[in-house]
Formats: sequence, structure tokens, C-alpha cells
Amino acid sequence: MLKKIKNNEKFIIRFKSNDNHNKKIIFHDEIKGDINIAENDLDVVIIKSDVLPTYHFTHVVDDHFMKTTIAARGEEWISSLSIHVEMFNVLNWKTPKYVHLSLINKIDNDNNHKLNKRKDPESSADFFFQEGYPKEAVINYLMSIANSNFEQWLSENQNFNFLEFPFFIHKINFDGELFDINKLNYFPNNFLSSLEANNISKRIFEYANVYDQKLAYLIKKDFSYFAKILNIERYKKNQERIMLNILMIMKWLIFFIMMNI
Repeated sequence: MLKKIKNNEKFIIRFKSNDNHNKKIIFHDEIKGDINIAENDLDVVIIKSDVLPTYHFTHVVDDHFMKTTIAARGEEWISSLSIHVEMFNVLNWKTPKYVHLSLINKIDNDNNHKLNKRKDPESSADFFFQEGYPKEAVINYLMSIANSNFEQWLSENQNFNFLEFPFFIHKINFDGELFDINKLNYFPNNFLSSLEANNISKRIFEYANVYDQKLAYLIKKDFSYFAKILNIERYKKNQERIMLNILMIMKWLIFFIMMNI
């Protein structure tokens, strides 16, 4: 390798393993419990020929210097766990606790499959923002997946601040969850209904400014009028305003906005 460096040739750097073939070690996962994994016997690449580090190396280095105590990632990384444990040990750094999460599944045409980032738009946060789901609603939906008692806590508190929820790792579903669009729609409905009309007006304008600039122009042209539209339907006793998400509200209000042109 030194010769290649002197000659300005491309090179890679590998992490030399201890070569313990066919040896098993027991490692504790905070969700899955004790798991048997094969001890690392691979001399994995840690610096590629383009001089960029691989995930194996960046994970160990970043999590050490960021003082990570719990590393959460997908269960597909369990097979690489022995590599990372060995790296931490060789560097004499404390190994963090690990949480390997099961992937979220989706039913499509009666087929149950894992969400695919290349085929399923729901696997990207941009999908929900473009569809008009407030970020608070999406986060609260994911929290309901993560801990089964979150919805009960939310109904008792109604402040939608997930940071106040007493989260427990051991309550995460061992087998993963199923993406449920109907359940997701419950959260933006309740969240938006709890906001004042002026707050919703600002959120709709911010959304339109990104996804529908012509509409944003009309809203900005007479923002006070637009804000008044959202006060047409007022709260009734023991009832909430009916609204699904920001995109749906815009579709309902476009008639009123066009009347003011």
C-alpha cells in the first residue's frame, strides 16, 4: 500500500480481523435480547479507493466521539454487528448498547412486504410533507408504532409533545409493524383541530409556498381574508372541526380564495 501511495495510485484500507473462524459470541440487543452471532473473520474495507470511509468505520468513529450510548438501526445490520464490536474492542472504546429495529411492512394488492425506499413513496418523509401531513402528526404516528401505550398517553395529555412521553425501548414491537394509512390519518386530524385558525393559516401558506406557489400568491395577496375563511367553521360543544391534513384543507378552501380574486 505504501508503494501505491508513493506512486499516487488508488488504494483501499482494510480492518484486519482476528481470524476466529466458526466461533460464536453472544451479544445482547435491547429489543431482541441475547443473540448468537459469528465472530468477525472478515478483513472488511474501511477506507475505499475514493478515500471515503465505509459505514463500518464511520459508525464506530462517529458514535464514539458523539458519545452515543444507544445505537438504533435496522435489523439488517445484525449480521455486521461482530465487525463493529471487534472494532470497538481493538480501539479500546466502549461499545454502545444496540437496538436493532424490525422494518415496517406494507400491504399492497394483498401482498405483505417491507417498505422499499425505491418502490414505496411512504418510505420517504417527503411523501408525507407533500401530502400535507404536519410533521407533528407523522412523529406522533411513529411514536404510536414504537410504544403501544403512546395513544393512551396522548388521549390523556392532548399536548402532542412526544418529548414528554415516557418512552421505553422494551415496549418496541419485536416483530415490526404494519404501515396503516387509516391510523396515520387520525393524528393530523386531531392535531390540526387543536390549533387556532391563525396558526393553521400560517402552516397552509408555508405549505403552498413550497408546493403551490400560485396559490401562495393568492393567499399572500389578502392574508387576513384567508385567515378569516378558517374561522367560518367554529367549534361546537364536544365536537372538533373536521379536517384531514393541510392538502385537504387547501382543496376545501380554494373556492373561497378564488372568489376574492
